[in-house]
Amino acid sequence: MKKKYVWLNLKTGEFSNSWDDETHADFINEVCGDSRYSSSGYKLIEYTCLNDEDFEFYNQMKLR
Repeated sequence: MKKKYVWLNLKTGEFSNSWDDETHADFINEVCGDSRYSSSGYKLIEYTCLNDEDFEFYNQMKLR
């Protein structure tokens, strides 16, 4: 199963688009060190979908 990643904005409940390990490796050190994300309510989520490898979060999804 492939790991994927997504940002969740806790203030608005909105998700970013998902990305894969290859994209993640290219920018994670730069982004995770950026205090704008950690101090503004964004949470970085690592996930796998156990029954659908093609499932992804996208930026039109929102927690209610």
